[in-house]
Amino acid sequence: GQDLDLLIEATDYLDSIGGEVLSEFAEETAVDKTSRNDIMRLGAGNDGTEAPYDVLVDKESVAKETERIKSNLEISMLRLDKLENSTVLTKLVDVTENLQREYGARYNAIIAENMPDGDIAYVNPSRELHINAKYFNSPEAMRDKLTTLVKRRVIPKGCNNINYVSMHEYMHLLTMSEIDKPHSEIKVLFKRAEKEWIKGTTNPISQNSIKDVYEFAADYLSIEDNNKYTKKLKEIFKIR
Repeated sequence: GQDLDLLIEATDYLDSIGGEVLSEFAEETAVDKTSRNDIMRLGAGNDGTEAPYDVLVDKESVAKETERIKSNLEISMLRLDKLENSTVLTKLVDVTENLQREYGARYNAIIAENMPDGDIAYVNPSRELHINAKYFNSPEAMRDKLTTLVKRRVIPKGCNNINYVSMHEYMHLLTMSEIDKPHSEIKVLFKRAEKEWIKGTTNPISQNSIKDVYEFAADYLSIEDNNKYTKKLKEIFKIR
């Protein structure tokens, strides 16, 4: 049917640019992607080849950052016991604090956990931010994972930094309720983009951005670019 044809054409396009199809892409393309309302993940998949990393143990810094989050971000539900230090977390909180001050959306919880599938972070429909302790315990592990994802074109070019992760997850927080509306303008924009990608009139900025409408919005709003989709999304959400 038409959905299968779209999948084949999209897969051929990704192969032509040297990308790899995300594990969920085939399954989600065969159904209505705009109805998706589960967990939004960044960086799913792990090839198992990453080297071990030294981890700084500084529990005091985690305790201080916990108090800062409670005070500045007004988040009381925190489970950060799996973090050994706050080096990466502090950078995420810096970005999040600025965004929250600007746009108002607030996480209901921040939870550090072990994610065996290699995810970096995700926001669920309950507005909880879950972060992978492995990458948040080591700036080097985070950097190397993001660099690998950029090379594989999973995430946009130039986004191998914690600022991108912080922005991407916050954009999920900011956009998810609007996307879930019955006649969402973002869903219409995403379908328009899909048609252009298949025709080859424009190229997606990442594999992640073609995965579904949620990732489309989060990725296009996380880059410094003047493309028409980023411009339109910024206009919809009044982002400067």
